Amino acid sequence: MNKTAKEMAENVRALTGADIGISFTGIAGPDSVEGKPVGTVVIGIQQAAGPSITKTFHFTGSRSAIRNRTVKKGFELLFHLLK
Repeated sequence: MNKTAKEMAENVRALTGADIGISFTGIAGPDSVEGKPVGTVVIGIQQAAGPSITKTFHFTGSRSAIRNRTVKKGFELLFHLLK
């Protein structure tokens, strides 16, 4: 999933012409996939002037809760990157 998140973030940045691209991928449920448990999430960030970053997280809760936590974590990562 790390490679997928990296390539997705790079493509987002390239297609939009933005300085930063962010991507989200993972298993939000209801079932595990390919041996990866529900709640496994990878966030990718790619900056025009830097290397791609991927971070893996494990969230708990419902599908909706996992998705919400993933987006909030993505905002947090961007905030720390930009400050």
